[in-house]
Amino acid sequence: MSTPITVVGRIGQAELRFTSGGKAVLNGSVAKQKRSRSAAGEWEDSGVDWHRFALWGAKAEAAAEVVQKGVLVIVTGDLESRDYETRDGDKRTVWEIRAQEVGVIPTARTSARAAAPATDPWAADRAPQEPPW
Repeated sequence: MSTPITVVGRIGQAELRFTSGGKAVLNGSVAKQKRSRSAAGEWEDSGVDWHRFALWGAKAEAAAEVVQKGVLVIVTGDLESRDYETRDGDKRTVWEIRAQEVGVIPTARTSARAAAPATDPWAADRAPQEPPW
């Protein structure tokens, strides 16, 4: 049985790797700011929750092109536990999201960063070209 989860937060780190069989995996972390109301009714930050995720296949390769530290994202998938043993022989359990989707949420900051580059084949001031892909 799996536990569906959706997290909205900012990317802490993300790294694209490939298995020995050539399958892509994007491993990363998302920071979710915890907020609560004070007795006076004002919003207060009360820490950060970090969520690890793994996105596989072609989606991982596509997401790796746009996901970078600080970008606001939405991650959906299933929450899963994984057991492992440390080098010292201690047994540990980690919880991570086996992501089905990782999407960038546009903000004023990410929109300005994503302004059309000079190589954009759809730029209005130039004739259409073949897409770069």
